[in-house]
Amino acid sequence: MYDKVILIQVDSILGYPLTIALINELVNAGTQVTVLITVASDQLKEVLPQSVIIEKVGKEYSYKTSALTKLKDLFAVRKSIWRYIDTHYDEDTLLWVMSNITLKHMGMKLLDYRYNLHLFELVEKVTYIAVIGHLGLTWQNLLIMLIKLLFVSIIVLR
Repeated sequence: MYDKVILIQVDSILGYPLTIALINELVNAGTQVTVLITVASDQLKEVLPQSVIIEKVGKEYSYKTSALTKLKDLFAVRKSIWRYIDTHYDEDTLLWVMSNITLKHMGMKLLDYRYNLHLFELVEKVTYIAVIGHLGLTWQNLLIMLIKLLFVSIIVLR
């Protein structure tokens, strides 16, 4: 078990009871938990244990925004997430990535770190899929990345 977990979720965790339960279990196990989140509120501070560090990163994520705005915000959120991780990540840290949306915001750099990918459900429509070619990704590279993510997640969980 790692002493520190940086849990990242691009969205509010108030709507995800499983995330709140996970954070509580990690704290109960003696893990120092930092939550990187795009939607922070005073209510969140009341729900989580006092020992949890809450860091707001980037702009608030909204499902009801145009694809172009989401794409622009994606890079701002990505930069903010990695700025925090690069200054706080060490040999005793595990990244806990919550949801496919968060994964999209973190990008390929995630493959260079220890992480656990936590998917709530699989979605039928991926909003950013039309811009994959503009990001320099091919379907083959995307599939390889997903297979690597699955493989590394299995190793981390052992």
